[in-house]
Amino acid sequence: MKGSNKEGWRATDHSTENNIKRIAGLVSSCGLRRYLFKHLRGSNVSLVLDVSTLGTVEPMCTISTPRDTILHLLRTSKRPLVATELQEASRQIHILDQEYQKIPPNFVNASELDVPGHALKDRYKSILPNPETRVCLQGDRTEAEDGTYINANYIRGFGGAPKSYIATQGPMTNTLGDFWEMVWQEESTIIVMITELKDKKE
Repeated sequence: MKGSNKEGWRATDHSTENNIKRIAGLVSSCGLRRYLFKHLRGSNVSLVLDVSTLGTVEPMCTISTPRDTILHLLRTSKRPLVATELQEASRQIHILDQEYQKIPPNFVNASELDVPGHALKDRYKSILPNPETRVCLQGDRTEAEDGTYINANYIRGFGGAPKSYIATQGPMTNTLGDFWEMVWQEESTIIVMITELKDKKE
């Protein structure tokens, strides 16, 4: 019992000794700082900035809006599945659904779509094509006549091919001609409908 008390005392003594060394180092460090500040404060050292190079300096901190963040994620996120992973994912639909729910929404504000009269060709007011990947019809009509607009976007394919697929709304009576013009223009060989023939009330 006496031996254990001695060992305990030595351990305490050792930690106290370490603390004293730390405090001494801190005090000497503060003293050095005070000395340097006092003696360098009145020196003739001057700082010269070359403002001609400031234009090339990148900002250290940028503020991103939620939309910028979403666009960055959509442009940079890619993790292609190998065949076995795709087969496994198809067996576990709930996991696939969870992954889908994590994809940030890509809603386009109507003010960002600089095409006059586009609302007449949109099935839904809230589902608009992304301006950056929008399909433009190349017929004889001009943009002013609203002839180049169709609610459709190119989609990247495997290996990053930029225009492998096209996602579009189901054609309406007034956009049926535009739909077939796009199919002809883009030389689409397969059309896949992923909704029911009647979507909700339509």
